[in-house]
Amino acid sequence: MQQTQQYGAETLRAMEERSIEPTPENYAVWYSFVTGTNAELRKQVEIMASNDQEFDKFRNQSLFEEYVLPDLAAGAIASAGDDLDNIVYRLNSTVGEAGESAEKYGAALAQASDSLGAGGADVQAIVGSLMAETKAMQERNAALQAELMESTSEIDALREKLEDSKREAETDGLTGIANRKCFDRSLDEISTAAQASGETMCLLMVDIDFFKKFNDTFGHATGDQVLKLVARTLTDCVRDEDVAARYGGEEFSVILPGADLDKAWEIGERIRTQVGDKKIIKRSTNEDLGTITLSVGVGRYRPGEPTADLMKRADEALYLCKEQGRNRVLTEENLPG
Repeated sequence: MQQTQQYGAETLRAMEERSIEPTPENYAVWYSFVTGTNAELRKQVEIMASNDQEFDKFRNQSLFEEYVLPDLAAGAIASAGDDLDNIVYRLNSTVGEAGESAEKYGAALAQASDSLGAGGADVQAIVGSLMAETKAMQERNAALQAELMESTSEIDALREKLEDSKREAETDGLTGIANRKCFDRSLDEISTAAQASGETMCLLMVDIDFFKKFNDTFGHATGDQVLKLVARTLTDCVRDEDVAARYGGEEFSVILPGADLDKAWEIGERIRTQVGDKKIIKRSTNEDLGTITLSVGVGRYRPGEPTADLMKRADEALYLCKEQGRNRVLTEENLPG
C-alpha cells in the first residue's frame, strides 16, 4: 500500500512538472512511466523528452492509445477467459452429476431385474420404484438440458467478447489498422512460416515526409486526418494476405508474405503514388493544404535471420530515401556496399 501511494505521488509530481492535465488516461500513462511497468512506453517518453517535445494532450493521448490501452484490453481478454473457465467448470459439474444419476438409475434397473427374476419380490413395488426413478432421471435430464442451453448462450457471448477484446488489443485507436503489438506478433508468425515453406517475404517501412512540420503548422487534428488517410491508402493498396500496421508516430509498416523485392517495390510505389495524388483539405475551414509525400524502405527476409535484421535493412533503405530527397521507394539493394 505504501509503495502504491509513493508511486501515486511521484506520478502526480511528474505530471505537474510537465503541466499535464490530470485525466484518468494521462494518469495511467505516467503511472506506467513512473513504475517502469511498460519498458516501451518509458523508452518512448525518454526519446520524446530528449527531443524537447511537449507532452500536450495529443501526444499524451497517442501514448495512452499505443502503450496503455492494449494492456487494458489484454486484461479484458484475461477476465473473459476466467469467465469462460467458470462456465466450463459448471458444465463439467452438471454433466458429472448427470453421470452419477445415470449410474444410480442403472443400478436400480439391475436390482429390479434381479428381484423380478427371483420371483419373490412384490412386482407392484418394483414397478413403482422404477417409475419413481424414471421420473427423477427425466427431471435431472431436463435440468441438464436447460443448463446446457443457458451455458451455450453465455459461451457464445463470451466468445464474442473475447474476439472484440483481441481486435481492440491489436488495433491502433486512431487509424483503425493493426498496431505495433499486432505487427510484432504477425512478423514473428509470418517469418516463421516463410522459413518453413521457403517462400519469400518482404517488409515495407513507410514514413510521412516532414510530418512534424505539417503537424506544427496546421495542428494535430489535421495531422490525425493525414495519419488516417495514409492508413486507408495502405489498406486499399495491399493484398488480403498482407499486414499493414501503424508502427509508431508517423511511421507505418507493411508485411508482405510471398512477395519478392520487385513485387514489394511495386506495392510501395503504388502506396506512395496514391498518397501523393490526394489533396489534404482542412475540415474546419475547407482550406486546401496541398499534398503529402512518403518515403518507403523495402527489406527482404533471409530465412533463419532475426527479424530485427530485416527491419534494420528496411529502415536503412528508408533513411537513404530521406538522404536522397524523400518521396521515393528504395530497397535494400540500393544500400551502399
